[in-house]
Amino acid sequence: MPETIHWPPRAQARPPRRKLFVLLALVAVVLFSASSLISYWVNALWFGSLGYASVYWTTLGMEWGVFAAFAIATFAILYGAFTLLRRTHGADLPGTHTIFFAGQPLHLPVEKVLGYAALGVSLIVA
Repeated sequence: MPETIHWPPRAQARPPRRKLFVLLALVAVVLFSASSLISYWVNALWFGSLGYASVYWTTLGMEWGVFAAFAIATFAILYGAFTLLRRTHGADLPGTHTIFFAGQPLHLPVEKVLGYAALGVSLIVA
């Protein structure tokens, strides 16, 4: 059985998908955030016309500060819990796990993957 897989060369070069994906992601971000940005802008103009622009910006800053504080606290609690679970049950987990792909052994580092998974899940939830 050969050690490597040889794929035939492609007949045509495909257009770069990464640039298209980035462009579509930027368009989606603009479309989904446009109403919120317009709302912030209109509120800033309205409070400014009444002479209370400093009140608006202070309130908005406090809202974002509270949001950031709770996001950081949520991340710290979740990541700490995952780290604690990994340390307390580390003996129950193998260091690596071997799976066979097309008859060839493939070694996966379980502890490293769990660390990345804990970081990813904590960031998504926070």
